[in-house]
Amino acid sequence: MRIHQEYDVSGEWSRRLSLLINLINILESIKADFECRNVLICDPIDESELLGSSITICVNECMEIPNKVQELGRLIDYELISDYKVRIEQEVSEGLSVEELYYKAVNRFDDLFDYLDSYLLKTYLEGLEYMVLVLINGKALLLEGERGKIVVPVKGVLASAHTHPRGCLPSPHDIRSLIHILFEGGLGLGIKSKDCTLKIVRMGPFTERDYVELAIFRNVLRKSDLEIIKEVIRKGVIGDNIKIIISF
Repeated sequence: MRIHQEYDVSGEWSRRLSLLINLINILESIKADFECRNVLICDPIDESELLGSSITICVNECMEIPNKVQELGRLIDYELISDYKVRIEQEVSEGLSVEELYYKAVNRFDDLFDYLDSYLLKTYLEGLEYMVLVLINGKALLLEGERGKIVVPVKGVLASAHTHPRGCLPSPHDIRSLIHILFEGGLGLGIKSKDCTLKIVRMGPFTERDYVELAIFRNVLRKSDLEIIKEVIRKGVIGDNIKIIISF
C-alpha cells in the first residue's frame, strides 16, 4: 500500500487512550501470570488522573508476588506514568477494575473519529481514505491512503479508525487489520463515513473463539452475504469478547 501523507497528531487524547489500553493488558497479564483473584488500580481511582501519575496496583490472593512488572516500567519510558508500585492487600474492594477500564477506553475511542471529520467530504467525493492510528507509546498518526483502500501499516497499533466513501460496513481487509491489532493487544478498529460510524472492539481478552468467529465473518464479507452480515451486526457480538457498536 502506498501512503501519500503521514502526519503526527499526537496529543493528550492519544496518550490517555494508549495508557488505558496498556493498563488493561497489564492488569489482565498480572491476574493470569500470578494467578491473582483480584487486580485493581487503587490509586488514583479517577481515570482522568492516571496520565503522568504514580500508579498503585492492588492485588490479593496471588499464587506469586508480582514485585516487578516489566510492562509498567515501559509505561514510564513512554512517559505515560511517572512511577508504579504493586501492593498486596487482604481485601481489594475500591479501585478501577479491568471492566471499568474497557468501558472508559471504548468511550475515548471516539476521539479518533474527531480527527476524521474534516476528511469525510474528500473521501466521499474523491474516494481517498484517511486513517488515524494510536500507538503503544501514546503517539498518534494521521495517514492518507489510496482510493477505496487503506490498511494498518505499522506494528504496535492499539487502535485505528478510517474513513469510507459510503456506509461503514467493514471490508475483509478491515477485519484482517482488526485481527492484527487484537493480536498486538490493541482495542479495536473504527470506520466513519457521512452516513454512520462503526466500532469493532474487544471487551475482554482476545480468545481463540474470537479469532475463529472473526475469520468466519471475514469470509462472509468476502462472499457479500448481506443477510448474514446484517445478522452479525444486529447481534452486536462476535465470539466471546468482540463487540460491534454502530450509530447513524
